[in-house]
Amino acid sequence: MIRYCSQEHKRLHQPKHMQICWVIKKLLKMNAGWDTRRSSRKKWIQSRTELICLIQERLSRNLELHEMEIIIYARSCRICYQQANLLMCTMCYSTNYCIEHAEIFQRVHSSNCHKQFLCLVLDIALVNYFADLLRFTRSLTTYESVIDMYAFVEEHLKANEKYHKNLQHVPFPYRYLYSESASAPLTLYHGLRHTKLFDSLDVQDSNYVIHIIGAKCYDKHYVRAFEIFLHLLCHIRHLTIVMTDMKIYTGCFDIGVCTDCINNNSKLTIESYSMSFCNYMHSNMYKRSNVIVGFQIDFNDMPTWPETILEIRKQNCPLLLTSISLFEGLENLKVLFTVLNTRLSPLYFGENKFCSLAPRRIVGSDNILYRNKYLVIFSNLY
Repeated sequence: MIRYCSQEHKRLHQPKHMQICWVIKKLLKMNAGWDTRRSSRKKWIQSRTELICLIQERLSRNLELHEMEIIIYARSCRICYQQANLLMCTMCYSTNYCIEHAEIFQRVHSSNCHKQFLCLVLDIALVNYFADLLRFTRSLTTYESVIDMYAFVEEHLKANEKYHKNLQHVPFPYRYLYSESASAPLTLYHGLRHTKLFDSLDVQDSNYVIHIIGAKCYDKHYVRAFEIFLHLLCHIRHLTIVMTDMKIYTGCFDIGVCTDCINNNSKLTIESYSMSFCNYMHSNMYKRSNVIVGFQIDFNDMPTWPETILEIRKQNCPLLLTSISLFEGLENLKVLFTVLNTRLSPLYFGENKFCSLAPRRIVGSDNILYRNKYLVIFSNLY
């Protein structure tokens, strides 16, 4: 189901991999012909979801991000989804096909091949903590010309040019990683600024709490980029990011900030809770939110969202939601209006100027997506 670039890396990864490997092997033995079976995209995605649930049940724990990707992006023909007798694209090393569908594969894959390669490079960077190498300058002049993600990336590459020259031995396109890391805080900041929701902000209050609902595993990798918020809202001395989701781990820690932030007595705290938003609301850990945000939210993926939406309304604070497509954004609004039994008018709904520039893979498809592509903003849910 997985491959390694070398025997050395296979040996190094073996201690971490053996537990889940044993469970997968046992489950697949119970499913004769699993590797030669052909399927539709819908059934393939369903099979991935069911296999993840079975593995988690056997392991009695949630899977980590890289473990889930082993299942979600398992080697299969991009056309018929069989997992035996496969050939790999030698340009992107990310997509497979069977002999029978070689010609069709070349036609549908060529336009996305380079983007699939970038997805692979980004995944490698994530696993190797390359996001920790990024530097976000405090200089406000760097943000003056920032009208979209392209401008932000170019300004930061310029501001950190000397630093990145010291990393020339690392073959990685930093503009994509900068945009992937900064998309969440910049989407939130500029969304609140554009809709004038900062106008009512109490500048005498030096504490600010951002609650991320439905936090996915990858949000934790980029959460240090929220230091940007401290750079842009200079009166904030303590920024707290609270993340809740049943699929993340519980933990609380401070993020190391830049020298300027330290001199300004600014602090960034991350609180992560493996529980639903509703359970958090009634726990001893609860902190009242200044704003609630859901990145890449899908209100149709869990039966508990209606209860969560009603609890969010009680907070009476701004709500920002992002989605990967216009269709998913509209679907989220449909669920929201149904649960609240009213049709609210958002302050903004449309394309997000600060979506990530980094392509990401779609399960069971050769197409790609961009995180936080669409944005909807409500002042509250009343």
